[in-house]
Amino acid sequence: MRGDDPSTLQEALRAALAPGRQYLFSAPVTLRPDIEQVASLFGESVNRIFTLNRADFQPVVNVLVQTSRTPDGLLRATIRARNEGYAAEAGTTWVSSKYAEVYVRVAELVRSRGLGKSVVSAVSAQILEENRTPVYSAAETNIPSQRLALRLGYRETEGLELSGAMSLR
Repeated sequence: MRGDDPSTLQEALRAALAPGRQYLFSAPVTLRPDIEQVASLFGESVNRIFTLNRADFQPVVNVLVQTSRTPDGLLRATIRARNEGYAAEAGTTWVSSKYAEVYVRVAELVRSRGLGKSVVSAVSAQILEENRTPVYSAAETNIPSQRLALRLGYRETEGLELSGAMSLR
């Protein structure tokens, strides 16, 4: 969500959202008071936003990483767990003509082993190959995720993002 006019934003939310239903959202942190006028927020977090320039990229190569595309064409990189499922997974949540947002998930039992860094590196390399800028966000409280981004060469922007779930009041 973006916008400078609180009444227009609130009107748009009232028109778009069904009462009693939760929706995921992401918005500049400055819009929180305007959103809270019409919606209740749940599980929200404030995220720091990072971007990666090709010249700053510090890639990691890991032979365990498998890359693919989802059925709708989004990028994905995984490292399989010994049992079922994935030890680490990264991918894109959205892609525009200039940017692509990267997500990462690492199984709790294998954190701090560099697996997240490996899968984020693979996805970031693919985004850069497509001449897009990778965008990475991490909760202000998630210092390990922020360090992962910085170790790969991501640089923090000045923007803060509020994300979570909302329900129309």
